[in-house]
Amino acid sequence: MKRNILFAMDYYPLAIRLDSEMSIVIAFSALLSIALVLFVFVVRQYLLRAKAEKEYAIAQTNFEATNLQLVESEKELNRQFHKINEQKEKLKISRERYRLAVEGAEVGIWDIDMSKREVYISKKGQQIVGFENCTNSFITLEDIKNKILNTDLEEVTEKFHKHLDKESETFEVKCRIHVENDKYSWVNIRGRALHDQEGNAIRIAGSLNNINKEKLVEARINKLAYYDSLTALPNRAYFNQLIEQYIQIKKVEKFALFLVDIDNFKAVNESLGHSYGDEIIIKVAELLKLHLKENTELIRLGGDEFVIVVSHISENAELKDYANQIIEQFGKPFSYKGVSFPITLSMGISTYPMDGLKADELLKHADMALYDVKVNGKNGYKMFSFELDESFNKRLTLERDLRQAILKEEFELYYQPKLDIELGKVLGYEALIRWNHPQKGLIYPLEFIPLAEETGLIIPLGEWVICQSAKQLKEWHIMGHNELTIAINLSAKQFKDVHLVNLFKRIKVETDVDITKLELEITESTALVDMNFAIQVLNDLKRLGLKLSLDDFGTGYSSLNYLTQLPIDHLKIDKSFLNNTIEHKSGEEIIKSVISLAHACKLKVIAEGVETKKQLDFLRGENCDMIQGYYISRPVPTSEALEFICKDYNE
Repeated sequence: MKRNILFAMDYYPLAIRLDSEMSIVIAFSALLSIALVLFVFVVRQYLLRAKAEKEYAIAQTNFEATNLQLVESEKELNRQFHKINEQKEKLKISRERYRLAVEGAEVGIWDIDMSKREVYISKKGQQIVGFENCTNSFITLEDIKNKILNTDLEEVTEKFHKHLDKESETFEVKCRIHVENDKYSWVNIRGRALHDQEGNAIRIAGSLNNINKEKLVEARINKLAYYDSLTALPNRAYFNQLIEQYIQIKKVEKFALFLVDIDNFKAVNESLGHSYGDEIIIKVAELLKLHLKENTELIRLGGDEFVIVVSHISENAELKDYANQIIEQFGKPFSYKGVSFPITLSMGISTYPMDGLKADELLKHADMALYDVKVNGKNGYKMFSFELDESFNKRLTLERDLRQAILKEEFELYYQPKLDIELGKVLGYEALIRWNHPQKGLIYPLEFIPLAEETGLIIPLGEWVICQSAKQLKEWHIMGHNELTIAINLSAKQFKDVHLVNLFKRIKVETDVDITKLELEITESTALVDMNFAIQVLNDLKRLGLKLSLDDFGTGYSSLNYLTQLPIDHLKIDKSFLNNTIEHKSGEEIIKSVISLAHACKLKVIAEGVETKKQLDFLRGENCDMIQGYYISRPVPTSEALEFICKDYNE
């Protein structure tokens, strides 16, 4: 373009010579061309600039966006970097915590590689299982097995394999592990296995901890639950568990229960105190332990009752021999704090499965056999038979009827006369109870008094006898027989009754009876169980004006020393003592001595069970004061009693 402009300018004079219009056209065309060229150039430049600006703007936008992304990316990278650093620090802290926890905790950590059969155990774990001196941190499964007590190994192995076979969610077992020599520790092992896709265990890991303290507490609790604190023998709960084990688990074909009871223990315990009673129980337990044989267990059921469980017996003769051996060892008196008391035992025996299939049933039948021994003199044994079961049911029926009889007053008093030998006259009676049963008729005391004593019914029954005797005596006195007396027997339970003295005070007020004509008879065995108590009660009764007799003399201790200590008025020589000695010269001398000593103590002597004139003449010759027995009369009802007071027995 520049070259064109220069060319036009060089030939300008020639242009002037041309036609002016042509010149104008040419000039205009040239200018138009120049303008057009300039316009195209400008437009092109504008478009290029616009395009460049647009591209720049786009690039700038892209750059800014990219820059922003880079900035955000940098921020994200920085955030992630910081997060990674935080995670690393947390992981470091967590690992440190884990290390400290493992090292400081009471729990050991273990891990087993099942393919290599190698066991990793933490330091604490090694201490727990006694591997602290082991230099290798990996221990084999065989090493662990050798540590476990043989009696526990079977259970550990069984539970371990059950878990590996996915039969249990976790592996957990308590076992004993040898730590040194013969010492062992209780350890609780717990873990969980990791299995591959085929279900094979590839590793198993978990924890273990020493549970000796827990086992000691468990042992104490077990001792409290299953052992008696006084004798350290197993108790009733243990007995029930043992019998259940014999029947359900071990399935012992035959075993026997010896239910053992200390004779007269309650009287000793009540009179001499519980400390004395406890010593007797301890002594009996020690003696029974000495006679335990193989396959026998001794258990204290409670109170003075023990059970000996004899397993794997062959025949009843073996049981009887064993029972006799035990009874023979309990013949010597037991001494404690200067007091001597003979210990005898009664035993009832039942056998499985002949006499029962459950613990309660076997115990019930042994108790029936024991009861039969008790009512037949004690100090022996009895094997259960189903005839005893029938007898026991009769006893329950009798007890039920006796309770009803007391409520309905189905009783009657009979009176046995007592003869004053010197005067030859009946001056008193002994009141004896009879039971008029609505179906069975007249029942004598020997059939229901022992049951009344055992069940405690003797208290209301005895009160009825005392009240009726006082009323009858008052009636006879009103009739003019003021010299008559009535003797009433007091049982051991009545004598121990705290309301006894108040009962006589009330009766004296209610009946206005001459209480000096009432005589109370207690046996020497009742009085001598607790002398201090007996003296106190007898003095209280004496102050009311009652006469007191010591009954059955000769059947118990027959000690003459206590006669001066007890505030008694009469001494009654027991009929068995009289019958056994009257036919022998040596026996006569004994009776003479008793009468002489009683008189020296200012006591009157009454001889029971006089049945012949020979006996009467002998007693009269020895200055015995009074007699009582069939020679004069059997006990008679009230309507016949007064017939004897009119007779003169010296004729």
